[in-house]
Amino acid sequence: MPAMTDADTTKTGWLERIQALDDHRKRQIVVATSLVSTLLILTVWAKYFDLVVTSTVARSQTPAVAAESFSFGQTMQTGLATIYSQLRDVLGQGLERLRAPREYQVLPNNNQ
Repeated sequence: MPAMTDADTTKTGWLERIQALDDHRKRQIVVATSLVSTLLILTVWAKYFDLVVTSTVARSQTPAVAAESFSFGQTMQTGLATIYSQLRDVLGQGLERLRAPREYQVLPNNNQ
């Protein structure tokens, strides 16, 4: 491969510049690019899902009810709040059972 001159190094593209970096920096670039891509895809998916759900609800309801329908974010928030409250109630009941004094009744067996 011929040696690169100063004129050649100024004309290198973004891919060649990334290839010339050390491995640690390349790994950082891959992680950052993956995170940005993932966030972009999830955002587009959430907006699409919100659009589909909102349009489906709007078609199936009267105009007054459709205006009050939930968006994707509100639906997720309501669902998480419901799950959290039910989980809190179940854990609270379990802790109450552990804290409660234990009383046992021993009854004779009358089948003999």
